[in-house]
Amino acid sequence: MDHIFHQPFAQQLRRFFDAAPGEITSQAGWMNDKDYKEFYRNTRSLDSGMGELIGKPGNSVFQRGKGSVLSYADDKTKAWAIANGPKYGVSVDPDNPWFVQALGERQKSRSVKTVGARDLIEAAYGSLYYGRQTPEVDTFSPEQKRAQQATGTQQVRSNTPVVHPYGGGTVDQDAAARKRIQESEGYRLDVYMDTTGNPTVGYGHKVLPGDNLKIGDTITEERANELFASDYATHAAGARQLDNWDQLSDSLKSGLIDFAFNIGPNVFGASTGEAAWPTMMAALEAGDFDAAADEVVKDWDNVGEGRRNALVDLLMSEGL
Repeated sequence: MDHIFHQPFAQQLRRFFDAAPGEITSQAGWMNDKDYKEFYRNTRSLDSGMGELIGKPGNSVFQRGKGSVLSYADDKTKAWAIANGPKYGVSVDPDNPWFVQALGERQKSRSVKTVGARDLIEAAYGSLYYGRQTPEVDTFSPEQKRAQQATGTQQVRSNTPVVHPYGGGTVDQDAAARKRIQESEGYRLDVYMDTTGNPTVGYGHKVLPGDNLKIGDTITEERANELFASDYATHAAGARQLDNWDQLSDSLKSGLIDFAFNIGPNVFGASTGEAAWPTMMAALEAGDFDAAADEVVKDWDNVGEGRRNALVDLLMSEGL
């Protein structure tokens, strides 16, 4: 599909792609406010540090049409891109080479406090680049050209869909939630006593009388997956009791399902009709995500700090 960029950056990318020793593909371009907020939330949900790299909503190169997500044919092409990007007017982040932006944009970022050697090198190469730009020959239709002129953007062709840098694009909410829970709960095939004194097995499954299991028993991987599937469905239904569930981002939905999996399916009133966390439920339904985050910090104290902070980050990002 085609991705839209600010015109000079579109030309820079196309020359950069043409000069590369292997194929480089653009996987994302300009985003409107709604799409970028979702992209930002998804990125932060996987790595909070990436939020600073790509920029907060309202201060991002993606919203100016001057940033992209790239994929490379091989490591040789990736190394070439990092070393040679400035010669073509683009800056490839050496630590996160999937992220590229127009030369000079990194130095405008609020997170850059000092000018380093990399900034000086980019400035030197940038002077050479801007002194030798040549007219661009494009192959877009008259309709596309008129749209570009109206918006001040230009398209770069790509045969791949827009995707999240970690392989996600539009997050599959249930898949993301299942992965989050499985990583948080851990996995054991022998029945053991958890920290709250409950016999547990598989992915955090609390053993029930009908399971016919006791401490020391062992189950198969297949049964562990069956138990998890049943537990997930029950707890996800509990999280979905929120009146505004459909308006929440997919990233926050996955975090709230993980929360319900730990707290219980009645967290928002699914099984008893009365919510176990009524204050948090009210804050979420009112769109007061800061207040909801405060409730998590104050009362969700039976899990590790990383799991709790991940949900807090998602809630704080939701309010942006």
